[in-house]
Amino acid sequence: MATSRGKFFGGRLATTELVDLEVVGHDLIIRSADKTLGRWPIDRIFQDESHLVSIVIGCGGDNERVELLDSNILSELPIKSTVWSYAKIKQNLPALWLWGLGSIAILSFLIWNSGLLTRYLVRQIPLDYERRVGDSVVHQTGWKPCELNKEQQAAAEQILDTLYKADPDKRGHIRLNWVADPMNNAFTLPGGSIYMFSGLLQKTESAEELAGILAHEIEHVERRHVLESLMNGLLLTALVNFVMGDVSAIILLDPSTAAQILSLRLSRDMERQADQGALRRLQSAGISPRGMVDFFARSSQDDPTTSKLSFLSTHPFTEERARFFEKAIPKDDNPFESFLAPDKWKALKTICAR
Repeated sequence: MATSRGKFFGGRLATTELVDLEVVGHDLIIRSADKTLGRWPIDRIFQDESHLVSIVIGCGGDNERVELLDSNILSELPIKSTVWSYAKIKQNLPALWLWGLGSIAILSFLIWNSGLLTRYLVRQIPLDYERRVGDSVVHQTGWKPCELNKEQQAAAEQILDTLYKADPDKRGHIRLNWVADPMNNAFTLPGGSIYMFSGLLQKTESAEELAGILAHEIEHVERRHVLESLMNGLLLTALVNFVMGDVSAIILLDPSTAAQILSLRLSRDMERQADQGALRRLQSAGISPRGMVDFFARSSQDDPTTSKLSFLSTHPFTEERARFFEKAIPKDDNPFESFLAPDKWKALKTICAR
């Protein structure tokens, strides 16, 4: 006797179970793990023609259906052809073409407008939840911020207060952390956290250079770029799966996905936006953009095989960015006059020093 596996769809109860199918005499026996769900007379079994991509059978006038998961018992059932016979494909070709073209059109429209949709969704996410995602990343990396003494803390606070001179009300949600690590990088995480690595701090030679880097990262925070980038990837995956029929793959955001943030590369448009916002922030604060020009110029002279800055590798078009800031240097700019007192700059440079 032939046996098969199937998926049983209950009628009025709308249940779904995996079942074993067995032909016994003139009946098809449908069994679940603990009971017999049905005994269908073979001569009353029919194929449900409404299903194009699977073989579904029924019996009599009941609403119960069974989807065959293999073909072991097909020869013992009154089914004359498989679902994807040439005749059936030809018969349903117009519908298949319409389904395919319609799916492509819908997917293209959604992907084309995914940026607007993503930004709308990001605005609906509370800042507290975004912070939890950022904290999850820090927990996974094991980063431990350095403890600052009073002089270092005062100097760091002065830079942030100066950068927020035009919008001091927003200053409170920024959390600037310093990490003892030779990595030449700065990281922005969801929820307002900026991580500055000591390797990058030591590469800066003036308070203006450090302020320019922080201004750039602050713009990523204010525009919620990291969350938007993460959401955009999840949304595109969800849209593809939705059109293909896998609705279960639609996830907006979950803290378990936070580790993906570490491998994100923000788009060039986001980097340009951050540079443009950073320049406006520097100008409003009365800080010369010359620091960013000097930083880029010195970094581009480094041997890329030995000392290339990770900060620059994740922020493309270094020369283009340098020209952008250079054009904004005022004619009366004094390169020898810093907005930060020398003793405070000296205190900053000793952060995370061992």
